[in-house]
Amino acid sequence: MELNIENLKAVLHEASATERGQNQQVAEAQLKSWESVKGFHFLLQSVYIDTNQPLQIRWLAIIYLKNDVDKFWRASRVHAIQKDEKLEIRNRLFDVLDESNNQLSIQNAHTIAKIARYDFPTEWPNIFETFANILENSDKSIIRVNNTLLILNQVLKVLASIRIGRGRIAMQSKITLITPFLIKYYHTLFDSWTSTFDPAVMEVGYMSLKTLRRSIVDGYDYPQKDKLVSEFFETCLHHFQKLLIQHENYSHMELLERYIKCYVKLYYNLIYINPTSFLLMPSSNEILITLLSILQNKAPIIYNNNINNDDVDESSNEFWEQIAKI
Repeated sequence: MELNIENLKAVLHEASATERGQNQQVAEAQLKSWESVKGFHFLLQSVYIDTNQPLQIRWLAIIYLKNDVDKFWRASRVHAIQKDEKLEIRNRLFDVLDESNNQLSIQNAHTIAKIARYDFPTEWPNIFETFANILENSDKSIIRVNNTLLILNQVLKVLASIRIGRGRIAMQSKITLITPFLIKYYHTLFDSWTSTFDPAVMEVGYMSLKTLRRSIVDGYDYPQKDKLVSEFFETCLHHFQKLLIQHENYSHMELLERYIKCYVKLYYNLIYINPTSFLLMPSSNEILITLLSILQNKAPIIYNNNINNDDVDESSNEFWEQIAKI
């Protein structure tokens, strides 16, 4: 079968059938045979970014593209994706930032992170400038902000894992381009959701905190020397303490607990990776006192959970036990 956009959509439709049968097997075999055909992966992306297409074929298209990045993105691979096709794909990676389906956005974020792992900084040197530009101009769309943060979080995670090559060092040289925007969004969203308890705003605020955790811990050799980061540490400590108090009234709110865990992970990760920088933070002493007070105050609850006391709230106990283990 000839590879073109209409044939690809038809084959993806057959391959995404809920009931497995011969037609689905034939469609999967056809997709497999197209993997070595020039333009296949560009067309997969074309299907994904076309929001008029059915959800199931867009889902399958982005899954195939994500998996094939591992198989064919490196130039040394057999049937490697050609350089011009890779450029065309990169040019459209941020075309669906208004995607409302979170699962599709997550798959797209993983795809972009995999490409960044291979192409940054040599083939894709301006990725952080792109992120900065998007964040600067996305303040009117919370969906757009959320999807950008999803992608950025995955990119930072992947680049921070690099131990050989220029990726991690290059990321650190660019991190100051995005941190100010992350801090701005964090403050705006925190102030918003703590006054309204809007779950959507709260979710995006959590993603901004999670992304900041990666940018600060993995993006800076000396985070305490950055004025914005140092000020953020002082402010977020007050936020952390505020949410600890709020937890007494909203102990079953999962998002609130995720926030608290994220603060603890931020402190723990910085202490583990860069203890000197943590100790030189102006708020480090108060952070340690706060963490120790949690252990002291919650020790009986954790103990009760371990002896399976039926008279206590097990879910709350498990939360505090998880905090203690971080």
